[in-house]
Amino acid sequence: MSTKLCSKCKKNKTLSEFYKDKQKKDGYCSICKKCQYLYYKKTYKKRYECARSCELKRKYNLTLKEYNIMFEEQKGLCAICKEPSIGRMLSVDHNHKTGQIRKLLCIRCNTLVGHFESRYDLVSKILKYLKEN
Repeated sequence: MSTKLCSKCKKNKTLSEFYKDKQKKDGYCSICKKCQYLYYKKTYKKRYECARSCELKRKYNLTLKEYNIMFEEQKGLCAICKEPSIGRMLSVDHNHKTGQIRKLLCIRCNTLVGHFESRYDLVSKILKYLKEN
């Protein structure tokens, strides 16, 4: 079986460890699949962190470091239901009038707080309704 030298890790590997590339003379990429995967994983993580950092700064005037400190203080749990947010980051809960940041919430609790924030009268009505039915 033929081998090829990966230009990134400098290891000789079988051709099956390289993606095909019709534009290359030998028909294979110069970087092995593993090195490409590691490169894209690292690049994606940097881009995601940069985008998240910009979003936090723009929306809440909060740095990613400050968010991570809050996250650690809450042990990664929602401030209301005390459950971890599965598949999503915890949302930054804030007062919509003053902009003051309160805590980090899961998407369910954040949505509920958002609905009730401007209608406190609904909370007691909903609780009464649930108790009666």
